[in-house]
Amino acid sequence: MGRRLLTVSMLILVVAISHWATPIDDYGLLALHVLWRKLFIIPIILAAIWFNMRGALATALAETVLYIPHIVLQWGSHTGENINQAGEVATLWIVAVLAGFFIRREKTALK
Repeated sequence: MGRRLLTVSMLILVVAISHWATPIDDYGLLALHVLWRKLFIIPIILAAIWFNMRGALATALAETVLYIPHIVLQWGSHTGENINQAGEVATLWIVAVLAGFFIRREKTALK
């Protein structure tokens, strides 16, 4: 369990730091910035597989806490983009719930 928790934690940090550090001024870098944002889903899915619904939701919470300051600091004056960013946060929670649900169903079926 320790290695798995460390793996999920490190993935969250790598994605968050890379996302925060990638500039948005250049369109090429903006594409990379968006890619990093999308990669927030991977730790949630791993947490759902390894730690069930509770792990998926805890991971979504950790990512939300790391992501909200980014929205405020980097996109605070862009109302349209703020709506998009809020949608990204909602997507993280939807993925967490769905991944937790389907992983639980799969594990129950395998038993």
